[in-house]
Amino acid sequence: KEKTSLPGEAPNAARDVIELSPADFSLSVNSKEFAASQLTVRNLLNTSVSVSLSAITSSSPKYTLIELSETSVRLKAGEEREIELRARVSDSAAELAQKPGALSERITGRVRASARVAGNSDEEESRFTITTAFQQQSLDGLWTVTPESLELSVQPPQYAVTQTLSIQNNAPVPHAI
Repeated sequence: KEKTSLPGEAPNAARDVIELSPADFSLSVNSKEFAASQLTVRNLLNTSVSVSLSAITSSSPKYTLIELSETSVRLKAGEEREIELRARVSDSAAELAQKPGALSERITGRVRASARVAGNSDEEESRFTITTAFQQQSLDGLWTVTPESLELSVQPPQYAVTQTLSIQNNAPVPHAI
């Protein structure tokens, strides 16, 4: 962890510029609705400071979308701000499948807060674990056809018969039939 010495202080009077809490947290994700965890970033100085925030994962998520509510904040002296790390099932994760199954992943990472003031910098990190698990739905039963059967009788000289067939999509998303 890098410590910062501010202008006007003795060179060895290193101090923290910001504080990020909690140090560790976890989230569970099971739908396309966001789950969120609150983080607090606090300015420990008697002067304003700009803070940059980023979420860094140890691997690329397959099924999970992760975002921060803010990636840059300006904090006045002693001010603190609530930031959310939000996660949900990614739009690229298939909700429907011919052969449905349970999809899951465990993502570890950290939220990094970086502050710069008077040419000096300070970095704080908060570690996170996101567990994503969801069940794909089967395509069977998500669409219906009525009537279930058709009987067509064609009698010459008329070779055209009209019958109405209705196809209903009951899936939560559009799909081709």
